[in-house]
Amino acid sequence: MTSAVTDVPWQQLEHAFGRAHDVPRLLTAISQSRGWTLRKRMEELWERVLHQGSIYSASPPAVRALIPMAANANGSDKRLYYELLAEFASSARQAIRNGRAIPCCSGGDPEHGRAILTHILEARDQFAPDLGSRDRAVRGLAGELLCCSGDAGSEAALLVRNRFEIERDQATRLALLEGLTRASGQFPDWPGFLAAALQRESDPALRFALRRAQIRQLKSAADDAAVAEWISLFLTDCESGLGDFGRFFEALRWLGPDRELASLLQMLAGCGHRDAIRMIAERVLRMVFDDARSGWESASRTTLSDGAADPSAARQCSNGLPSSATVLRGLIKIALLAVLWKIFPFLLRRTLRRRRDERNRRRYRIHYDEVKGCSPELPARFTENQQRALAALAAKAEVWIDETNLWALFGLPGNAAGLRALLASHA
Repeated sequence: MTSAVTDVPWQQLEHAFGRAHDVPRLLTAISQSRGWTLRKRMEELWERVLHQGSIYSASPPAVRALIPMAANANGSDKRLYYELLAEFASSARQAIRNGRAIPCCSGGDPEHGRAILTHILEARDQFAPDLGSRDRAVRGLAGELLCCSGDAGSEAALLVRNRFEIERDQATRLALLEGLTRASGQFPDWPGFLAAALQRESDPALRFALRRAQIRQLKSAADDAAVAEWISLFLTDCESGLGDFGRFFEALRWLGPDRELASLLQMLAGCGHRDAIRMIAERVLRMVFDDARSGWESASRTTLSDGAADPSAARQCSNGLPSSATVLRGLIKIALLAVLWKIFPFLLRRTLRRRRDERNRRRYRIHYDEVKGCSPELPARFTENQQRALAALAAKAEVWIDETNLWALFGLPGNAAGLRALLASHA
Protein backbone atom coordinates (compact mmCIF):
# COMPACT_ATOMS: atom_id res chain seq x y z
CA MET A 1 0.00 0.00 0.00
CA THR A 2 1.07 3.60 -0.59
CA SER A 3 2.02 6.07 2.11
CA ALA A 4 -1.47 7.57 1.67
CA VAL A 5 -2.65 4.59 3.75
CA THR A 6 0.32 3.55 5.87
CA ASP A 7 1.33 7.01 7.12
CA VAL A 8 -2.10 7.97 8.47
CA PRO A 9 -2.77 7.75 12.26
CA TRP A 10 -6.08 5.96 11.75
CA GLN A 11 -6.45 5.08 15.44
CA GLN A 12 -6.81 8.79 16.18
CA LEU A 13 -9.50 9.32 13.52
CA GLU A 14 -13.22 8.62 13.63
CA HIS A 15 -15.81 7.14 11.29
CA ALA A 16 -19.52 6.36 11.72
CA PHE A 17 -18.92 3.52 14.20
CA GLY A 18 -16.02 4.85 16.27
CA ARG A 19 -12.26 4.67 15.81
CA ALA A 20 -11.11 4.22 12.22
CA HIS A 21 -8.62 1.42 12.94
CA ASP A 22 -10.35 -0.86 10.39
CA VAL A 23 -10.14 1.55 7.44
CA PRO A 24 -6.59 0.53 6.33
CA ARG A 25 -7.73 -3.10 6.03
CA LEU A 26 -10.69 -2.05 3.88
CA LEU A 27 -8.57 0.19 1.67
CA THR A 28 -6.11 -2.66 1.16
CA ALA A 29 -8.96 -4.99 0.20
CA ILE A 30 -10.34 -2.41 -2.22
CA SER A 31 -6.96 -1.98 -3.91
CA GLN A 32 -6.85 -5.75 -4.56
CA SER A 33 -10.47 -6.19 -5.72
CA ARG A 34 -12.23 -6.05 -9.06
CA GLY A 35 -15.80 -6.14 -10.32
CA TRP A 36 -18.50 -7.34 -7.94
CA THR A 37 -16.02 -7.85 -5.08
CA LEU A 38 -14.80 -4.27 -5.49
CA ARG A 39 -18.36 -2.99 -5.21
CA LYS A 40 -18.94 -4.95 -1.99
CA ARG A 41 -15.70 -3.69 -0.43
CA MET A 42 -16.59 -0.12 -1.40
CA GLU A 43 -19.99 -0.49 0.22
CA GLU A 44 -18.25 -1.52 3.46
CA LEU A 45 -16.01 1.54 3.28
CA TRP A 46 -18.99 3.74 2.40
CA GLU A 47 -20.84 2.58 5.53
CA ARG A 48 -17.96 3.80 7.65
CA VAL A 49 -16.63 7.02 6.13
CA LEU A 50 -19.66 8.23 4.11
CA HIS A 51 -22.49 6.83 6.23
CA GLN A 52 -25.84 8.32 5.13
CA GLY A 53 -23.94 11.08 3.38
CA SER A 54 -21.94 12.09 6.49
CA ILE A 55 -18.22 12.73 6.40
CA TYR A 56 -15.87 12.17 9.34
CA SER A 57 -12.26 12.83 10.27
CA ALA A 58 -11.33 9.53 8.54
CA SER A 59 -13.00 10.60 5.29
CA PRO A 60 -10.33 12.97 3.86
CA PRO A 61 -7.44 10.46 4.18
CA ALA A 62 -9.70 7.75 2.72
CA VAL A 63 -10.34 9.98 -0.31
CA ARG A 64 -6.61 10.67 -0.63
CA ALA A 65 -5.95 6.91 -0.69
CA LEU A 66 -8.73 6.14 -3.18
CA ILE A 67 -7.54 8.62 -5.82
CA PRO A 68 -4.37 6.70 -6.89
CA MET A 69 -6.35 3.44 -6.81
CA ALA A 70 -8.79 4.98 -9.28
CA ALA A 71 -5.88 5.87 -11.56
CA ASN A 72 -4.96 2.17 -11.83
CA ALA A 73 -8.54 0.97 -12.44
CA ASN A 74 -10.12 0.25 -15.80
CA GLY A 75 -13.58 0.06 -17.29
CA SER A 76 -16.49 -0.26 -14.88
CA ASP A 77 -14.09 -0.41 -11.92
CA LYS A 78 -12.93 3.13 -12.68
CA ARG A 79 -16.55 4.20 -12.85
CA LEU A 80 -17.10 2.81 -9.34
CA TYR A 81 -14.15 4.76 -7.97
CA TYR A 82 -15.28 7.98 -9.63
CA GLU A 83 -18.87 7.56 -8.42
CA LEU A 84 -17.62 7.16 -4.85
CA LEU A 85 -15.33 10.20 -5.15
CA ALA A 86 -18.18 12.25 -6.59
CA GLU A 87 -20.37 11.32 -3.61
CA PHE A 88 -17.60 12.37 -1.24
CA ALA A 89 -17.39 15.70 -3.07
CA SER A 90 -21.15 16.20 -2.81
CA SER A 91 -21.17 15.65 0.96
CA ALA A 92 -18.09 17.85 1.31
CA ARG A 93 -19.87 20.73 -0.47
CA GLN A 94 -22.90 20.26 1.76
CA ALA A 95 -20.75 20.33 4.89
CA ILE A 96 -19.14 23.59 3.78
CA ARG A 97 -22.49 25.09 2.77
CA ASN A 98 -24.53 24.09 5.82
CA GLY A 99 -21.96 23.95 8.58
CA ARG A 100 -21.30 21.16 11.05
CA ALA A 101 -23.96 18.43 11.00
CA ILE A 102 -24.85 15.87 13.63
CA PRO A 103 -23.51 12.33 12.95
CA CYS A 104 -25.38 10.25 10.36
CA CYS A 105 -26.91 13.34 8.76
CA SER A 106 -25.79 14.34 5.29
CA GLY A 107 -22.83 16.72 5.48
CA GLY A 108 -20.34 16.93 8.33
CA ASP A 109 -17.51 19.14 9.55
CA PRO A 110 -16.67 21.93 7.03
CA GLU A 111 -12.95 21.42 7.76
CA HIS A 112 -13.21 17.81 6.59
CA GLY A 113 -15.21 18.93 3.56
CA ARG A 114 -12.53 21.40 2.50
CA ALA A 115 -9.84 18.73 2.91
CA ILE A 116 -11.78 16.31 0.69
CA LEU A 117 -12.26 18.88 -2.07
CA THR A 118 -8.59 19.86 -1.87
CA HIS A 119 -7.48 16.24 -2.41
CA ILE A 120 -9.79 15.89 -5.41
CA LEU A 121 -8.76 19.20 -6.98
CA GLU A 122 -5.08 18.29 -6.58
CA ALA A 123 -5.69 15.20 -8.76
CA ARG A 124 -6.61 17.32 -11.80
CA ASP A 125 -3.95 15.78 -14.04
CA GLN A 126 -5.33 12.31 -13.25
CA PHE A 127 -8.96 13.16 -14.11
CA ALA A 128 -8.35 15.36 -17.17
CA PRO A 129 -7.50 12.54 -19.64
CA ASP A 130 -10.73 10.76 -18.73
CA LEU A 131 -12.76 13.57 -20.31
CA GLY A 132 -11.97 11.64 -23.51
CA SER A 133 -12.88 8.20 -22.11
CA ARG A 134 -14.93 5.83 -24.27
CA ASP A 135 -17.21 5.33 -21.24
CA ARG A 136 -19.72 8.21 -21.24
CA ALA A 137 -20.32 7.86 -17.49
CA VAL A 138 -16.60 8.21 -16.80
CA ARG A 139 -16.46 11.33 -19.01
CA GLY A 140 -19.24 12.95 -17.02
CA LEU A 141 -17.77 11.95 -13.65
CA ALA A 142 -14.34 13.23 -14.66
CA GLY A 143 -15.94 16.60 -15.41
CA GLU A 144 -17.73 16.61 -12.05
CA LEU A 145 -14.48 15.86 -10.22
CA LEU A 146 -12.44 18.44 -12.14
CA CYS A 147 -15.05 21.07 -11.22
CA CYS A 148 -16.00 19.69 -7.81
CA SER A 149 -16.01 23.17 -6.28
CA GLY A 150 -15.79 26.83 -7.15
CA ASP A 151 -12.05 26.63 -6.41
CA ALA A 152 -11.43 24.58 -9.54
CA GLY A 153 -8.65 26.25 -11.48
CA SER A 154 -9.34 28.06 -14.75
CA GLU A 155 -7.40 25.43 -16.69
CA ALA A 156 -9.50 22.55 -15.32
CA ALA A 157 -12.71 24.49 -15.91
CA LEU A 158 -11.69 25.25 -19.49
CA LEU A 159 -11.00 21.55 -20.15
CA VAL A 160 -14.51 20.67 -18.97
CA ARG A 161 -16.04 23.49 -21.03
CA ASN A 162 -14.24 22.31 -24.18
CA ARG A 163 -15.54 18.78 -23.59
CA PHE A 164 -19.06 20.12 -23.09
CA GLU A 165 -18.90 21.89 -26.45
CA ILE A 166 -18.21 18.66 -28.34
CA GLU A 167 -20.03 16.12 -26.17
CA ARG A 168 -22.97 14.35 -27.86
CA ASP A 169 -24.42 12.26 -25.05
CA GLN A 170 -27.12 14.23 -23.23
CA ALA A 171 -26.63 12.66 -19.78
CA THR A 172 -22.90 13.37 -19.97
CA ARG A 173 -23.57 16.95 -21.05
CA LEU A 174 -25.79 17.39 -18.00
CA ALA A 175 -23.03 16.13 -15.70
CA LEU A 176 -20.47 18.42 -17.35
CA LEU A 177 -22.81 21.40 -17.09
CA GLU A 178 -23.35 20.69 -13.38
CA GLY A 179 -19.61 20.93 -12.87
CA LEU A 180 -19.27 24.03 -15.02
CA THR A 181 -21.99 25.77 -13.02
CA ARG A 182 -20.01 25.21 -9.82
CA ALA A 183 -16.91 26.66 -11.50
CA SER A 184 -18.74 29.51 -13.26
CA GLY A 185 -16.57 32.07 -11.50
CA GLN A 186 -13.65 30.89 -13.63
CA PHE A 187 -15.32 32.25 -16.80
CA PRO A 188 -15.61 36.02 -17.36
CA ASP A 189 -18.01 35.31 -20.27
CA TRP A 190 -20.29 32.95 -18.29
CA PRO A 191 -23.56 34.78 -19.16
CA GLY A 192 -22.60 34.70 -22.83
CA PHE A 193 -21.78 31.00 -22.63
CA LEU A 194 -25.22 30.26 -21.17
CA ALA A 195 -27.01 32.38 -23.77
CA ALA A 196 -25.14 30.69 -26.63
CA ALA A 197 -25.83 27.21 -25.22
CA LEU A 198 -29.55 28.01 -24.89
CA GLN A 199 -29.72 29.12 -28.50
CA ARG A 200 -28.59 25.76 -29.80
CA GLU A 201 -29.95 23.40 -27.11
CA SER A 202 -33.29 21.62 -27.55
CA ASP A 203 -33.13 18.86 -24.92
CA PRO A 204 -35.59 19.76 -22.09
CA ALA A 205 -33.35 18.55 -19.25
CA LEU A 206 -30.40 20.57 -20.54
CA ARG A 207 -32.52 23.64 -21.15
CA PHE A 208 -33.82 23.38 -17.59
CA ALA A 209 -30.27 23.18 -16.20
CA LEU A 210 -29.13 26.09 -18.39
CA ARG A 211 -32.10 28.23 -17.34
CA ARG A 212 -31.40 27.46 -13.68
CA ALA A 213 -27.76 28.48 -14.13
CA GLN A 214 -28.89 31.64 -15.93
CA ILE A 215 -31.32 32.59 -13.14
CA ARG A 216 -28.65 31.85 -10.55
CA GLN A 217 -26.36 34.27 -12.38
CA LEU A 218 -28.89 37.05 -13.02
CA LYS A 219 -31.11 36.59 -9.94
CA SER A 220 -33.76 39.32 -9.80
CA ALA A 221 -32.56 40.65 -13.18
CA ALA A 222 -33.63 37.42 -14.97
CA ASP A 223 -36.22 38.17 -17.62
CA ASP A 224 -39.79 36.90 -17.40
CA ALA A 225 -39.48 34.65 -20.48
CA ALA A 226 -36.53 32.77 -18.96
CA VAL A 227 -38.35 32.27 -15.65
CA ALA A 228 -41.57 31.18 -17.41
CA GLU A 229 -39.75 28.52 -19.46
CA TRP A 230 -37.87 27.30 -16.39
CA ILE A 231 -41.14 26.88 -14.47
CA SER A 232 -42.80 25.16 -17.42
CA LEU A 233 -39.95 22.66 -17.73
CA PHE A 234 -40.09 21.96 -13.99
CA LEU A 235 -43.83 21.33 -14.11
CA THR A 236 -43.24 18.79 -16.87
CA ASP A 237 -40.77 17.02 -14.58
CA CYS A 238 -43.33 17.12 -11.76
CA GLU A 239 -45.89 15.32 -13.90
CA SER A 240 -43.41 12.47 -14.35
CA GLY A 241 -42.42 12.50 -10.67
CA LEU A 242 -38.86 13.73 -11.32
CA GLY A 243 -38.97 17.27 -9.94
CA ASP A 244 -36.47 18.18 -7.21
CA PHE A 245 -38.50 20.62 -5.11
CA GLY A 246 -35.73 21.35 -2.63
CA ARG A 247 -33.38 22.72 -5.27
CA PHE A 248 -36.20 24.40 -7.15
CA PHE A 249 -37.51 26.32 -4.13
CA GLU A 250 -33.93 27.30 -3.28
CA ALA A 251 -33.45 28.68 -6.78
CA LEU A 252 -36.77 30.57 -6.69
CA ARG A 253 -35.44 32.64 -3.78
CA TRP A 254 -32.86 34.13 -6.12
CA LEU A 255 -35.68 36.03 -7.84
CA GLY A 256 -36.63 38.02 -4.73
CA PRO A 257 -39.77 37.69 -2.57
CA ASP A 258 -42.31 39.26 -4.94
CA ARG A 259 -41.26 37.29 -8.02
CA GLU A 260 -40.85 34.14 -5.95
CA LEU A 261 -44.45 34.32 -4.82
CA ALA A 262 -45.67 35.17 -8.32
CA SER A 263 -43.76 32.17 -9.69
CA LEU A 264 -45.21 29.84 -7.06
CA LEU A 265 -48.74 30.97 -7.88
CA GLN A 266 -48.01 30.52 -11.59
CA MET A 267 -46.86 26.97 -10.84
CA LEU A 268 -49.96 26.32 -8.75
CA ALA A 269 -52.23 27.37 -11.59
CA GLY A 270 -50.48 25.19 -14.17
CA CYS A 271 -49.74 22.09 -12.08
CA GLY A 272 -51.88 18.94 -12.17
CA HIS A 273 -49.81 16.61 -9.99
CA ARG A 274 -51.34 16.41 -6.49
CA ASP A 275 -48.11 15.83 -4.59
CA ALA A 276 -46.53 18.75 -6.40
CA ILE A 277 -49.57 20.93 -5.70
CA ARG A 278 -49.38 20.12 -1.97
CA MET A 279 -45.70 21.04 -1.80
CA ILE A 280 -46.37 24.30 -3.65
CA ALA A 281 -49.25 25.06 -1.26
CA GLU A 282 -46.99 24.38 1.73
CA ARG A 283 -44.29 26.69 0.37
CA VAL A 284 -46.80 29.45 -0.44
CA LEU A 285 -48.31 29.35 3.07
CA ARG A 286 -44.91 29.34 4.77
CA MET A 287 -43.87 32.29 2.66
CA VAL A 288 -46.87 34.61 3.03
CA PHE A 289 -47.19 33.92 6.78
CA ASP A 290 -43.43 34.23 7.45
CA ASP A 291 -43.36 30.75 8.98
CA ALA A 292 -40.00 29.83 10.53
CA ARG A 293 -40.88 26.39 11.92
CA SER A 294 -38.74 23.32 11.19
CA GLY A 295 -39.61 19.70 10.43
CA TRP A 296 -41.64 20.28 7.27
CA GLU A 297 -39.69 17.66 5.36
CA SER A 298 -41.24 14.82 7.39
CA ALA A 299 -44.82 13.88 6.45
CA SER A 300 -46.76 10.62 6.61
CA ARG A 301 -49.25 9.38 4.05
CA THR A 302 -52.19 7.04 4.69
CA THR A 303 -54.58 5.82 2.00
CA LEU A 304 -58.21 6.75 2.58
CA SER A 305 -61.10 4.48 1.59
CA ASP A 306 -64.67 5.86 1.66
CA GLY A 307 -63.45 8.72 3.82
CA ALA A 308 -61.81 6.48 6.46
CA ALA A 309 -58.23 5.43 6.94
CA ASP A 310 -57.40 2.09 5.38
CA PRO A 311 -55.89 0.04 8.24
CA SER A 312 -53.99 -2.13 5.78
CA ALA A 313 -52.20 0.82 4.23
CA ALA A 314 -48.57 1.12 5.19
CA ARG A 315 -47.38 4.39 6.64
CA GLN A 316 -44.91 6.03 4.30
CA CYS A 317 -42.53 8.88 5.06
CA SER A 318 -41.98 11.41 2.30
CA ASN A 319 -38.22 11.01 2.56
CA GLY A 320 -38.18 7.19 2.93
CA LEU A 321 -36.62 4.69 0.54
CA PRO A 322 -38.40 1.68 -1.00
CA SER A 323 -37.68 -1.74 0.43
CA SER A 324 -35.84 -4.44 -1.53
CA ALA A 325 -39.11 -6.34 -1.99
CA THR A 326 -40.77 -3.23 -3.41
CA VAL A 327 -37.91 -2.72 -5.84
CA LEU A 328 -38.04 -6.38 -6.93
CA ARG A 329 -41.80 -6.20 -7.53
CA GLY A 330 -41.30 -3.03 -9.51
CA LEU A 331 -38.66 -4.65 -11.72
CA ILE A 332 -40.91 -7.65 -12.38
CA LYS A 333 -43.78 -5.32 -13.33
CA ILE A 334 -41.54 -3.40 -15.71
CA ALA A 335 -40.46 -6.64 -17.40
CA LEU A 336 -44.06 -7.82 -17.76
CA LEU A 337 -45.13 -4.45 -19.14
CA ALA A 338 -42.31 -4.59 -21.69
CA VAL A 339 -43.51 -8.00 -22.87
CA LEU A 340 -47.09 -6.76 -22.97
CA TRP A 341 -46.04 -3.74 -25.05
CA LYS A 342 -44.38 -5.99 -27.63
CA ILE A 343 -47.30 -8.40 -27.93
CA PHE A 344 -50.44 -6.40 -27.20
CA PRO A 345 -49.70 -2.66 -27.21
CA PHE A 346 -53.40 -1.74 -27.08
CA LEU A 347 -53.80 -3.84 -23.90
CA LEU A 348 -50.87 -2.06 -22.29
CA ARG A 349 -52.33 1.35 -23.08
CA ARG A 350 -55.65 0.30 -21.56
CA THR A 351 -53.91 -1.11 -18.46
CA LEU A 352 -51.88 2.04 -17.92
CA ARG A 353 -54.95 4.22 -18.44
CA ARG A 354 -56.91 2.19 -15.86
CA ARG A 355 -54.09 2.40 -13.32
CA ARG A 356 -53.81 6.13 -13.83
CA ASP A 357 -57.55 6.56 -13.28
CA GLU A 358 -57.41 4.44 -10.13
CA ARG A 359 -54.50 6.47 -8.82
CA ASN A 360 -56.34 9.72 -9.50
CA ARG A 361 -59.42 8.48 -7.62
CA ARG A 362 -57.41 7.44 -4.58
CA ARG A 363 -57.40 9.85 -1.64
CA TYR A 364 -54.77 10.23 1.07
CA ARG A 365 -54.45 11.61 4.56
CA ILE A 366 -51.18 13.51 4.68
CA HIS A 367 -49.97 14.50 8.12
CA TYR A 368 -47.02 16.71 9.02
CA ASP A 369 -45.76 14.91 12.12
CA GLU A 370 -42.65 16.78 13.22
CA VAL A 371 -43.27 20.48 12.64
CA LYS A 372 -41.63 22.32 15.56
CA GLY A 373 -41.89 25.95 16.63
CA CYS A 374 -44.55 28.58 17.18
CA SER A 375 -47.29 28.80 14.58
CA PRO A 376 -47.91 32.24 13.06
CA GLU A 377 -50.98 34.10 14.24
CA LEU A 378 -53.63 35.06 11.69
CA PRO A 379 -53.79 38.84 11.28
CA ALA A 380 -57.03 40.80 11.67
CA ARG A 381 -56.66 41.79 8.02
CA PHE A 382 -54.81 39.73 5.44
CA THR A 383 -52.05 41.43 3.47
CA GLU A 384 -52.32 41.71 -0.29
CA ASN A 385 -49.94 38.79 -0.77
CA GLN A 386 -51.84 36.66 1.74
CA GLN A 387 -55.11 37.41 -0.05
CA ARG A 388 -53.63 36.52 -3.44
CA ALA A 389 -52.18 33.26 -2.12
CA LEU A 390 -55.26 32.10 -0.24
CA ALA A 391 -57.58 32.99 -3.14
CA ALA A 392 -55.41 30.95 -5.51
CA LEU A 393 -55.41 27.98 -3.13
CA ALA A 394 -59.18 28.14 -2.63
CA ALA A 395 -59.69 28.16 -6.41
CA LYS A 396 -57.48 25.11 -7.08
CA ALA A 397 -59.72 22.02 -6.89
CA GLU A 398 -56.83 19.53 -6.66
CA VAL A 399 -55.65 21.19 -3.43
CA TRP A 400 -58.67 19.81 -1.59
CA ILE A 401 -58.78 16.20 -2.78
CA ASP A 402 -56.53 14.83 -0.03
CA GLU A 403 -56.95 15.37 3.70
CA THR A 404 -54.07 17.08 5.47
CA ASN A 405 -53.30 18.93 8.69
CA LEU A 406 -51.38 21.54 6.66
CA TRP A 407 -54.27 24.01 6.99
CA ALA A 408 -54.67 23.49 10.73
CA LEU A 409 -50.97 24.24 11.22
CA PHE A 410 -51.71 27.76 9.97
CA GLY A 411 -55.08 28.11 11.71
CA LEU A 412 -56.92 27.89 8.37
CA PRO A 413 -60.10 25.95 7.44
CA GLY A 414 -59.56 22.57 5.78
CA ASN A 415 -61.89 23.18 2.84
CA ALA A 416 -62.24 25.65 -0.02
CA ALA A 417 -65.57 27.10 1.11
CA GLY A 418 -64.27 27.79 4.61
CA LEU A 419 -61.15 29.42 3.23
CA ARG A 420 -63.21 31.70 0.98
CA ALA A 421 -65.37 32.71 3.95
CA LEU A 422 -62.25 33.45 6.01
CA LEU A 423 -60.86 35.55 3.19
CA ALA A 424 -64.05 37.58 3.03
CA SER A 425 -64.00 38.25 6.77
CA HIS A 426 -60.32 39.25 6.84
CA ALA A 427 -60.14 41.32 3.64
